Amino acid sequence: SRGEAVLHAAFRPAMLRVPFVYQRVTSVTGSKSAELSRRSRFFAAIVGVGLLAALLLASQLRPDPRGWGTHEQLGLPPCSFLAVFGKRCPACGMTTSWAHLTQGRLSDALRANAAGTLLAVLSLVVAPGALIVAARGRQLAWRPGETTIAGLAMVLTGLVLFEWMIRLWMS
Repeated sequence: SRGEAVLHAAFRPAMLRVPFVYQRVTSVTGSKSAELSRRSRFFAAIVGVGLLAALLLASQLRPDPRGWGTHEQLGLPPCSFLAVFGKRCPACGMTTSWAHLTQGRLSDALRANAAGTLLAVLSLVVAPGALIVAARGRQLAWRPGETTIAGLAMVLTGLVLFEWMIRLWMS
């Protein structure tokens, strides 16, 4: 049926679920992976180009010496949370951390926002992988499962909240 992808294995059919995009998978022999649908390849290309564009943009920004506010160079308003409550929000410093990281200053990036630095590093890894998948039309030899992605999301969320609590405590 449409919306399902079935991989015909030697023993029994197995369901292959791809987040956001379902694809029709052909039978696989040896170590070759199945061809991806045009839609999956397009999605991978959008992810790869989008992340590379964000990294390129960050590399062109001058990191704000305060450790936050670099996004204002893009015409965005100052942080509303900071303006209203006088405290930095959990996302304050993320753009600054990306700018520092793309300019090779890891320690400055971590000081600006550790979670933002982690996101930038993940983007440096995911972007080329996504573009390779889009170009080849096949998945990479290893791809994270749902448990890995959920675990990474939980670690990132925990890091954001932990860092924010430290910031609030120290101010």
